[in-house]
Amino acid sequence: MANSQFNKKGRQAMATFSQRMGIIPMEKAIQSESIDEALRNAIWNAIDISIIAQYYIRDLKSYNLTVEIRDLFVKSWIELLKNTFDTAPPVQHLKTAGAWGVWRRIVTDGDWNKVYDLVDFIVRASPDEIKANFQSELNDALKRENSAYRCIDYQLVRVTDPIEIEAIETAISKGSVEMREHFNQALRLLSDRNSPDYRNSIKESISAVESVCKAISKSPSATLNDALRLIKKSGEIHPAFEQSIIKLFAYTSDAGGIRHGLAEGATPPSYADAKFMLVSCSAFCSYLLTQAA
Repeated sequence: MANSQFNKKGRQAMATFSQRMGIIPMEKAIQSESIDEALRNAIWNAIDISIIAQYYIRDLKSYNLTVEIRDLFVKSWIELLKNTFDTAPPVQHLKTAGAWGVWRRIVTDGDWNKVYDLVDFIVRASPDEIKANFQSELNDALKRENSAYRCIDYQLVRVTDPIEIEAIETAISKGSVEMREHFNQALRLLSDRNSPDYRNSIKESISAVESVCKAISKSPSATLNDALRLIKKSGEIHPAFEQSIIKLFAYTSDAGGIRHGLAEGATPPSYADAKFMLVSCSAFCSYLLTQAA
C-alpha cells in the first residue's frame, strides 16, 4: 500500500542523542510479559496506519474494503470481546470514541496479554487486501520496541531471535503443502497462550522433516531413516546432518511422551524444547530443499 514505503523509510529506529552519549541504553530489555508506553504507541500506530486509515479512503475502489474493515471491528466485538451484536458501538471519525476507541483503550490501557489478544485477532481476521501490510507494520513495531513476539504467517509467536524467525518463515514459504501444514500446526500449538501443546508441536515439527525427506527421496512409504539414506546416496546431505536429524527423531520417540505415551516420572517437554525443534526442523527442511534444488 501507499503507506508502506513511508513507514519503512520514514520511521526507522535510530539512536537518539541520549543513546549516543550513553545516558540511556542503546537497547532496552526484551519485553516478554509487559508492554511499555512506547511499544503500546507503536502497536497502535500499526493498527491506525494499516487498518483504520484505510477505512477513511473514500473512493469507489475502496468501498468494499471500508465495509470489510467495519465488519472486522464488529467481529472482534462479538468473538474476541464476547459482547452482543446490538451493543456494538458505531464507527466514528473520532478515533478516541466509538469502535476505534474500544480498540485504542485496549492497546493503551489493557493488560499486556489483552493487547496481544487483540493484535493476534486482528492480524488473523483482517481483509486480505491489508493483512500482509498490517503484519509487516506490526513486526516493524514489535522489533523496534524489543517485543519478544513476532507475527509469522499471520500468527503471533514468541520468537525473539531474527535468525530463528527467518528460519521458520523460509520453511513455511517453500516446500510442499503437507510440510507447510505441519509447520503451521506446530506454530499454532506452540503459540497458543491459553493451552500450549508443546508435545504435539514437536511432533508436528519432526513430521514436517519426515514429509520433506519422503518427497525428496521419492519414497512416500519410506521411514525417515530410509529416506535419509536415499538422500545421502544422491549426495544431497552430509552424513553428519543425516545423523543429527536421526538423533532428533529418536529424541521425539523417547523423551516426554512426544511420539508415544508419557511414561511415569518423565518430564514433559517445555516451551524451549518445542521452540528449538521448530527452529531446527525449519532450518533443516530449508537446507534439504535448497540442496535438492
